[in-house]
Amino acid sequence: MPVRLSVSVSPADYANVVRFAQENGVPRALVIRKAIAEFIQRHDQAAQGELPLWSGGETSERARSA
Repeated sequence: MPVRLSVSVSPADYANVVRFAQENGVPRALVIRKAIAEFIQRHDQAAQGELPLWSGGETSERARSA
């Protein structure tokens, strides 16, 4: 069963999602779901530890505890 997720993005990222969805005739939600799935697939390093982008800093803690 799908789970609803709420995230904040920059106005530029939102505009890009809207543009891509319109150009491809798909819902914005599909664009976002595909982007999440592709990101995880590309960066899945579970066997190697943390993602490089979470290697430190304030954002790191918020991202891991969110």
